[in-house]
Amino acid sequence: MTGKDRYGEYPREEGREYTEDFDLSTLYNDVLEMQGRFERWIRCLPGVDAHAAQRMCYNTEFFLDYLVNQFEKPVQQINEFELRWFLFSDYIRNARVDEDTALTVLDSLRYFFDFLSESESWSRPQFVDEVLSERAYYLERRRKYLLLDAENVLVWHTGYRRWCEELEDYLDARCLWLPRDMGKGMEWGEEAGWREGTLRREAHRRWLEEREALLQEGWDFETVRTRLFDSLMVWLDTPQRRLGNATPREVIAQERSECADAVVSNGY
Repeated sequence: MTGKDRYGEYPREEGREYTEDFDLSTLYNDVLEMQGRFERWIRCLPGVDAHAAQRMCYNTEFFLDYLVNQFEKPVQQINEFELRWFLFSDYIRNARVDEDTALTVLDSLRYFFDFLSESESWSRPQFVDEVLSERAYYLERRRKYLLLDAENVLVWHTGYRRWCEELEDYLDARCLWLPRDMGKGMEWGEEAGWREGTLRREAHRRWLEEREALLQEGWDFETVRTRLFDSLMVWLDTPQRRLGNATPREVIAQERSECADAVVSNGY
């Protein structure tokens, strides 16, 4: 199995070790029930007409599906990266909606997070309102995506890569993007086997969790970036029992070597 590259869907965590109480079907059912409660809530709000409520319900359903399908988590556990990635990449690329619906996605999520705070006893993270205030950035991202040349595949691909790299720089400035540099002359591959895709996702999850802890301690972004990178290097070079006492770096190097050998033996 080959993982998606960094310009497509965020790679799924193959071989994930689930906790005993984890049940994806239960998560789906919980999301459906929450969506139903939100629909009833939004339709009762004064000043929200039926068409607006319908657009908001579609956008929130799309958002919840994104969290479940890509990250297998409830909305209450969302982090800053996942919200920014949804608004400034996933929704723009994948939502097949009319103009009015696309232009209301930030308001839709604002209403939805209000619902969670008021009706679901959810403690709203500070980053939520910060992200939802970036309407100008969302509109610019959407405008550039719609302007990509669909007639010429090569031109479209070049523009698409640039569009993706702009978001990568945006996320990196906030220490939300896992750097390509793995140290020791290695980089994360744009295309990866399932083991590398799994380990990269785990590395990014750890990166985001440690980032949040460091920011809460009051460190600035540059200090956070340095400490996160040092931690990443330690993790890459620490043997893990579940990897047969190999390090993540060794597992990735071995998989790449096996893939290269397979290409040669198949005559590609």
